[in-house]
This record gives sequence, structure tokens and C-alpha cells, in this order.
Amino acid sequence: MNIPVHRVVRILERLSTERGYPAFIRSDNGPEFIAAALVEWAEHHGVILDMYLFRSLSEVRTLTEDWRTEYNEERPHSSLGNMPPVIYARQKLDGDPHWRWY
Repeated sequence: MNIPVHRVVRILERLSTERGYPAFIRSDNGPEFIAAALVEWAEHHGVILDMYLFRSLSEVRTLTEDWRTEYNEERPHSSLGNMPPVIYARQKLDGDPHWRWY
């Protein structure tokens, strides 16, 4: 769910009065975080927007595969009893040969 950029800016302004301006904001590069209004707000207040520009398609593929491996094989998921998905699936398959991962 995306929220309008003007709302993001308004919320950041309110938070800034309570806590000060952040040094940087790391985002998922959703439309509200790459909009010109937020970029201008950040520049005006000395806030760095943490965005990453890939150097090549090969770099994208490598980093994506690294992330997928970490997410599926190493990172515990609370919804799966704090197990990585691969271990969860393996345990399900061992206990029920008809179980399928969809």
C-alpha cells in the first residue's frame, strides 16, 4: 500500500519536531520515497535518502540470489516457528509425504 508523498512529508515534519531530523532514510524506493517532493524535503533538511544504484545487471542478479538464499535458507521467520522456509518445508515433507509447498 502506497501513501501519497505529501502525507509522508507531513509525517516526517511532525516526527522531526519531536525527535529532530534523521541523518538518513533508508527506503524500498517505493513511489512515495522517490517522488520529487520528498527528495526536495530531504535536501532542504540535510537528510540523505539511502538509495542504491546497481552498476550492472550481473550485480542485480548476484545480490538478488544472495538475498533469496539468506531469506529462504538462513533467516528465521516468526510465522514458521522461527525457522527458515527451507527447513520448515523439509520438516513438513518428512512428516507428510503428500504435503506440497505452493
